[in-house]
Amino acid sequence: MNTEKLRKYLVPVAVLLIVLLGFIYRYYSISHNLSYWNDESNVAIFSRGILEYGKPVNANNVGYGVYEILLFYVTALSYMVFGVTEFAGRLPSVIAGTLLIGVLYAITKQLIHTRAALIAAFLGAFLQVQMAWSTQLRPYIWLQLFTVLVLYYTYRFLINKEKFIDKNIFLAGTFSFIAALFHGTGMMSSLIIGFAVMYKALEQKQYKYIAIPFILLILSFILAYFSIAPSINNVIAIITMFHFDPLHYRIYLTNHYGWLIAGSLLGGYSLWQSNKKLFFLLIFSVIVIFNIAIFKLHPRYTRYSLPAFPLLYILFGAGMVWTIDKIKKYIPFKYNSAIAAILVLGIFFAFPLYKGKIILFPQKYYSINADMRENPIVNYKEAFAKIEKLIEGKEKVIVMDAWNDRVPWYLPKQEFIWLVKNGNGKFDPVYGERMIGTIKGFEQVKSQYPAGIVIVENWQSQTPPELQDHVRSTLKFEFTQGTVPGNEKDPWSISVYSWGL
Repeated sequence: MNTEKLRKYLVPVAVLLIVLLGFIYRYYSISHNLSYWNDESNVAIFSRGILEYGKPVNANNVGYGVYEILLFYVTALSYMVFGVTEFAGRLPSVIAGTLLIGVLYAITKQLIHTRAALIAAFLGAFLQVQMAWSTQLRPYIWLQLFTVLVLYYTYRFLINKEKFIDKNIFLAGTFSFIAALFHGTGMMSSLIIGFAVMYKALEQKQYKYIAIPFILLILSFILAYFSIAPSINNVIAIITMFHFDPLHYRIYLTNHYGWLIAGSLLGGYSLWQSNKKLFFLLIFSVIVIFNIAIFKLHPRYTRYSLPAFPLLYILFGAGMVWTIDKIKKYIPFKYNSAIAAILVLGIFFAFPLYKGKIILFPQKYYSINADMRENPIVNYKEAFAKIEKLIEGKEKVIVMDAWNDRVPWYLPKQEFIWLVKNGNGKFDPVYGERMIGTIKGFEQVKSQYPAGIVIVENWQSQTPPELQDHVRSTLKFEFTQGTVPGNEKDPWSISVYSWGL
């Protein structure tokens, strides 16, 4: 059997194996039904609201407008089929993450090369960051999927010389709109479309189409207006908000993904020589996503840059193939291609394999903090099960928490108070609970209840430090709850105190 025939059979098998293992690794993790963290609980509450009230609202009849609305409905559908569990909430993300692997292969194969496509699909399947965000009840894996689709159809629009406006640009626009309904940051993909329209208009001297990017920008602002709650303040905040503290991202990218950036730069160089339109589209897309994530959204939350990562995988795949083809010319042996591939991939994959960035075996939990410690991951499910036992059969018990979405998810009928700075005399506009931020306010409310539970976060919390210390020194200690099983390398904990129980 010659090399071409062998490749004809091996490539489909390799792709199927990558996709299948990618699914199995993800499914294995969510099958343990581990605790939600804060943002997951928030999505879960509004998704459960669709089943309970027929629309994405909480028990306080408050909704978020169009913000994350498709994520709420997709999750509610999974809840309807599989029950209201952590597994059901995360299953759609697993499906999206698995689809992304196949889409990465198919699109990279069309844009660049089969070998580059295999590398891109491998990264999409087995990188720890991909595992983590495709096993969470969050929208970022969906944003990655739609960003790749937007880029692909935008590129097809860009190279269409027969028509200026074609079906590809409408498909790209559709996926961009869907992405924005999964999360507001999905609007970033409209900038990719705007760039391509501008590029093509200037190239073909069709200047009348230059207005389209500005129309897309206006539509994005309108969508922002109807997110969370209809407010012009949302639009003003998007326009005027800037951050100038890139240190967190600099450490994130250099310490953890320098190898990926280096390979992507090689891929960019190879595309500059062979396909300038694809080069400009990919490089612009990556740069604009990172710049918006860092300077417009939040300089410490790396998850906002996740839509750029599949594009880096495509560039990385192109860079590896180009480098292998260059290196093999200097290897005077029969199997110079295989030797060059082993050498190049061995060098570039040595660091991520050593640091656990590439997952070789399925794990119980893939931490979203494996790169940068950004989000508290505590076993809230076990903690609230213990709290429920403590207050079982007791009347007029108040629960005080340091966050606003944990009690409504785990103890949906329980009255609670949010211990937060500058909270005295205020009510949370989302869940409607009272907010307390001083020792005096805490003692006043405490005197109104014969029994209560107070949750204290053992990290820099929204609860004032003096109020935390007061709780620790005056109330009865019940227990400390650590992180979820499988996340022991990233320790977080809460402590629970009580009175009158």
